[in-house]
Amino acid sequence: MTLSTTSCARAVPGPSPPGAAPPKQPMAEIKTNAIEVAREISDFSKQTPFAIARALTWTAKDAQERIKQELPFRFTLRNNWVRSGIRIKPAKKTQRIPTAVVGTPDWFMREQELGAIRRPKKSKLLAVPMRGVRRTKRGTITKANKPRALLRKPKHFINTKNGTPILWRRRFKYKRYPIIPLWRFVPKAKIDERWRLRESVGFVIDKRLDRNMRRSLRKALENAK
Repeated sequence: MTLSTTSCARAVPGPSPPGAAPPKQPMAEIKTNAIEVAREISDFSKQTPFAIARALTWTAKDAQERIKQELPFRFTLRNNWVRSGIRIKPAKKTQRIPTAVVGTPDWFMREQELGAIRRPKKSKLLAVPMRGVRRTKRGTITKANKPRALLRKPKHFINTKNGTPILWRRRFKYKRYPIIPLWRFVPKAKIDERWRLRESVGFVIDKRLDRNMRRSLRKALENAK
């Protein structure tokens, strides 16, 4: 029998945004058939299932750390929420196919991993911020700079460009131009795949799993003596 280790992605139910259909959270699994191989070895130790599960869990922790380190290079992080949400589910020695899981309960990260088409929940159009929107130092947009609040202020108005409604701001009170685009309103917005969670986990498996497996099995053999 040949020893094999695989990385695959799965989506399981996760928390949903208010009013939305339940999305699924992105996860990557690390699994191996090492127990099936070990059962064919005459000196199979009782410690071996635990050692295999431990090696997978160590590898999941390595992947968790790498994913956290990569986040600032792929996203603008306005706080520590997303980073702290990267979690693992340890492998168990009682599993028929030992499997450790790396993922997050944050529903919006599924869109970043798998891509999505986002549509408005209540209104007919989705408000998408443009370059002119004022943001805080952390990159967030306050309620005062969102469409409903801006339309109550002078110098702000909605006009269409190429058929798309846009919320504009006049730079000067008594001049029509220049005007700055703040928000555009569209029926849907495409979110591209940006996270590459599964790719990161696969890289860690290639680099770390064999080393972790050898170290864990060595410890198991020492304890079995």
